[in-house]
Amino acid sequence: MPRARVAIAVALGVVAACADAAGNATCLADVSSCGLGKDTLLLQTRSARSAVAFSPAPPAPGPLHSSDKVFLTVPRTGKRLTMQRNGKVHAKWSHRGRWQRFTLERAAGDGVVRSGDEVYLRGWTGKRITVQGRAVHAKWDHRGSWQRFVIEHRGGGDGPILPGDAIFFKAHTGKRIDVADPKSPGMVRARYGHQGSWQRLVIELAEEAPEPDPAPAPTPPTTPPTVCADAWQQCGGRQWTGATCCAAGSSCVEDGPWYSQCKP
Repeated sequence: MPRARVAIAVALGVVAACADAAGNATCLADVSSCGLGKDTLLLQTRSARSAVAFSPAPPAPGPLHSSDKVFLTVPRTGKRLTMQRNGKVHAKWSHRGRWQRFTLERAAGDGVVRSGDEVYLRGWTGKRITVQGRAVHAKWDHRGSWQRFVIEHRGGGDGPILPGDAIFFKAHTGKRIDVADPKSPGMVRARYGHQGSWQRLVIELAEEAPEPDPAPAPTPPTTPPTVCADAWQQCGGRQWTGATCCAAGSSCVEDGPWYSQCKP
């Protein structure tokens, strides 16, 4: 067998190995140090690194705090709790407007809102959601027991309330707000103590809506200047639609029901 040299080159950090006829290694160095000859077998592998761009994961949402603005969505229907100006509360619309935006107020004051906390729900009118018997409305701005709810995760616990959580609101009566009765779509009441699909709401952090720019003040209409008739011109009479005043130095004198004239 003729003398053989074998070189193995790797694309990233080239390495050569040379061997004699007996198969004994003579060097481990770069390619040039082995002196590649005509009977040298060159084996080369190329390793390519694929560049993959990784976008940083969005930060996990933090817990809700007292005074945060929230939407309350009915997962069965996709509708949101809505407060109208007259105090009616319903869940017939899927809008994300100010009528659907509520301020979450922690009864104990500032801080993270947790399952088991007592809270109030204040709407855009300044009134708070109220449970009166089984009825739910928003006619009063009181912060009494009728307006106070226990916000809960399913099964209880005291974990923080996060945006996107399924939650329940227990009223002072021990009943929970229910909004998804298929026989009464959109009606909001507090009839049962269940933690079921009729009572389940998803709480969402509401983006702050920018205040609309004030409307520009209307421009008052321009009153055209009054043009009076010159001397000896008509200034009145039945069905007359022209000037009814006279220029300085003249006065309008009636010459009959059909004609008046400016006379010096």
